[in-house]
Amino acid sequence: MLDLTIKNLKKVYFSDPVFEDINIDLKKGEKVGLLGENGTGKTTLFRIINGEETLTSGDLFLRKGLKIGYLKQMPSEYEDLDVRGVLLSAFKDLQVLNDRMRWLEKEMANNTEGLDELLVEYSKCQVKYEAMGGYEIFEKMSKICEGLRFDEAMLSKAYGVLSGGEKTRVELGKQLLESPDVLLLDEPTNHLDIETTEWLENYLKAYEGSVLIISHDRYFLDRVIDRIYEIKGGTTEIYLGNYSYYLEERQSRYENQLKYYNAQQKKLKQMEEAAKRMRDWAGRADNEAMFVRAKAMEKRIEKMDKIDKPLMNTKGIQVAFESEGRSAKEVIKVRDYHLGIGDLTLARDVNFTIRYKDHVALIGANGTGKSTLVKAILRDMDHEESPIKVGSRVNIGYLEQDIQFKDPEMTLIEAYKDYYPLPDGQIRNELAAFKFYKDHVFKKIKNLSGGEKVRLMLAILMKQDINCLVLDEPTNHIDIKTKEVLEETLESFEGTILFITHDRFFLNKMADRIFEIEDQSLVTYEGDYEAYKIQKAKRAQSEISQYDEKDKLKTESNSKLKEQAPKERQAPVKEMKKMNTYKINQMESEILEIEEAIEFQKSELEGLESDYVKMQEVLESLANLEAKLEEAMEAYYAYIE
Repeated sequence: MLDLTIKNLKKVYFSDPVFEDINIDLKKGEKVGLLGENGTGKTTLFRIINGEETLTSGDLFLRKGLKIGYLKQMPSEYEDLDVRGVLLSAFKDLQVLNDRMRWLEKEMANNTEGLDELLVEYSKCQVKYEAMGGYEIFEKMSKICEGLRFDEAMLSKAYGVLSGGEKTRVELGKQLLESPDVLLLDEPTNHLDIETTEWLENYLKAYEGSVLIISHDRYFLDRVIDRIYEIKGGTTEIYLGNYSYYLEERQSRYENQLKYYNAQQKKLKQMEEAAKRMRDWAGRADNEAMFVRAKAMEKRIEKMDKIDKPLMNTKGIQVAFESEGRSAKEVIKVRDYHLGIGDLTLARDVNFTIRYKDHVALIGANGTGKSTLVKAILRDMDHEESPIKVGSRVNIGYLEQDIQFKDPEMTLIEAYKDYYPLPDGQIRNELAAFKFYKDHVFKKIKNLSGGEKVRLMLAILMKQDINCLVLDEPTNHIDIKTKEVLEETLESFEGTILFITHDRFFLNKMADRIFEIEDQSLVTYEGDYEAYKIQKAKRAQSEISQYDEKDKLKTESNSKLKEQAPKERQAPVKEMKKMNTYKINQMESEILEIEEAIEFQKSELEGLESDYVKMQEVLESLANLEAKLEEAMEAYYAYIE
């Protein structure tokens, strides 16, 4: 069953076409990616599907009764609501129905007249409420809040005080709670850490509705989508697979079309030369038949279906960093560093060494201190007493996450000139390498998009003599093609790179070592992201094995306790699960320690037959321990009952 169909869709703004021939089918339950460089009209297409914009020509067919949810890059605003209120607004229809049921209950309790009619209406409301999932609201809320990491403190925050990223995350939660037939997701993984992104991937794969996704997160696309539509040259091309399939198929199609194009061009050239020779011969011999043959061949050339020359995606940034030269072998060294903000501890005893030419990724959940650590390195590296040391001849270039320029009223060319006072013509040539063309260089800094700010700062950084790059979320806000070119540029960089990222595709391609901040510790993993996942799984399994060994000792202790206890005092298993597990484990550990102490005292009695005083001391201690054991066991059974 088709949820939506788009045929020959065209959109024009002020006589300028955004796209000219868009064709898309979305089947029920399908997960489809929508790709294309920035400016190709992906978000415009979403707005048309959602009814926010009109189409110029073509057709858009939506299944009758289709419910659409749309996550925008710019979050919505909700006045006078906290986060919990925004999330619960996803159930406004159910809330109206629930309010009606509460009113009917009061009427039935207070009135005997018309009771039958009230009962009939209440029954209908109840059936509808159940069918709409009314009794599952809090279960769904709990699932979404756990996945998107909304704790009680977050749920109680006023929505208006949240950051842009936090608002987007709340809006995503609301859209997921509404469970529409079709989800339109525009960059859903922006502002999500890796763990939350992986949760979203699993949620969407199991989602019963269909999903159309705009995303620059290549790893996310690989995990979630079934098909891809790419907007290129104003039209759509379809790829029947995930992102990895798309990369291979795109290259294969390009090579095949180029082969056919070159072959046709060769044939056309031969035919044109033959027609030209015929005309030449006909003129020399005054041969009318030869003129006719030449004209016929020229008509054949005109009527031929010409193969368009294939276009690979437009080039992105095509410059290389200017490296100052080799730095010291140890570039950054941190020893026993306490990472924190004020009284808040983020990580204890941070120790690591980054060496020349290392490509090190710094990862961790939002709020664990990644950017704080990077800023601490840049801030404290010159202090003699600092536990952070930077090697000799190390020249660092820093790309921060929230890029700021001195004056937002400056034009792009003025901002560049502020760093490098060069002639305007030379600056324009250098900025053109970063896809800033013509009048674009006169755009004000305050009007630049996030991706444009990244490109401008990269242009400034690449001209500096640096041999160590520190990058905080370098792939945020840039399209896939620019990411690919950035990766090629960084791979050719001769120096050291330390970078923070949630982009797993970029992480997998660029990292040879990964530092993760987790549970107030920094843990090192060797290799790329795939290697990290394997090592982390082994680490988790090792911790589980250690826990199982401790759990085995507790189980043996529990068995002994149960053998000693009357059956009627043993708590049923179902009831045990409801109890405070931490408290029970604590009490069981205490009993186990007392039993071990009793066994030790009993062993001390051996060979004391001739030392009456010592034997009396041990017996007294043993009696005290046994009394203590009896009290502990009584407290234990009283608690579990």
